[in-house]
Parts: sequence; structure tokens; C-alpha cells
Amino acid sequence: MQYVIGLDASTAVVGITILDENKKLIYAGAIETSPKQNFWEKMDYIGAELVPILKPFIGRIKAIYVEQDLQKFRPGLSSAATLTTLSKANGIICYLVRKLTSVDVEPLNVIAARGAIGLKVVKKSKKNPAPPKTKAQVIAWVKKKERLIPWQTKVMKSGPRKGLTVDKKCNEDIADSYVIALAGLKIS
Repeated sequence: MQYVIGLDASTAVVGITILDENKKLIYAGAIETSPKQNFWEKMDYIGAELVPILKPFIGRIKAIYVEQDLQKFRPGLSSAATLTTLSKANGIICYLVRKLTSVDVEPLNVIAARGAIGLKVVKKSKKNPAPPKTKAQVIAWVKKKERLIPWQTKVMKSGPRKGLTVDKKCNEDIADSYVIALAGLKIS
């Protein structure tokens, strides 16, 4: 059996999904770093955490895809310094994965990936002035498509939602890695 791996790599969270050739979910999860770690400590931690996840599949990996990092500056979203850091992290994480698996890591545009698997994101328009945020739409689509993902939750400790169980932010990265893996499977 051969496997396709999808990654959503950043400095805070790396989402990882492994699918077999038949689109069966083998693994979905996230590596979360600590805000107290410096950049290099985060990269070292991610590298160490990747080993037990990917090692069982070495020699049986058909392809590895990573969500392509942002290629242009968009005012109001991220500073140039943030984009540089994210791009650097993306490259380092891809190198760590390549070094571990001996498989080239191919970037995949997230919009193209969504299109390849039929995930349509509703955009703001006159007809729909307040659609759910893109990340929420992606998570909802993935939850409907793949019921076996072990979504991570937390109980709110304060504020108006105190006591409520909510999705952890890392679920966004897990969902994105699933989209990348599924799209990668279609194109590989």
C-alpha cells in the first residue's frame, strides 16, 4: 500500500494527514509548538515530533504535499516580517520531512486544492453579506467528509463561553492538511 501525506506547515502548528491510495484516513493530527520556544527550538521540536508519525510509512510514501506559503503581501493580514518567517518555517519543515522520508515535498496551492476536491468556499457578496469564515467552512466540509478525524477540543475556562467545549485552533491546520492530502491524491 502506498500513502499520500498532506501538510499545513507553520511555526505554531503543523497539520498532518496521511491517506492511503483508496482515500482511507490513516492519520490526522497536529504538532503544536509553544509560544515560549524561539524559532529554532520550534523547528527542532517539529523535527523530533515528525519522526514517530512518518517513520512507519518510509518506503511506502507515494507523494508528500504541503500547503503553499503565501506568495504575495496582502495588506491588513500579515506583515512582510511574518510572511518571511512563515516562508522560512515552511521551507525548513519541508526539508525535515524530505530528509526523514527521502520523498520530495511538493507545494500545492490551497485554492487549487479546494477546487480539485470540490470544496466550494462561499465568499461575501450582496446575496450573502456574512458567510462563515473560510476556515470554518473548510472544517465543516472536512468534518462532513471524514468522520474519523480525532478533532481536538478544549473547555473554555472564562468569558461568556465558560464551560463550553470548543474546537482548538489546530483543527484549522488539520483540516487544511486533509484538503492538501486529498487533492494530492487526486493529482498524483
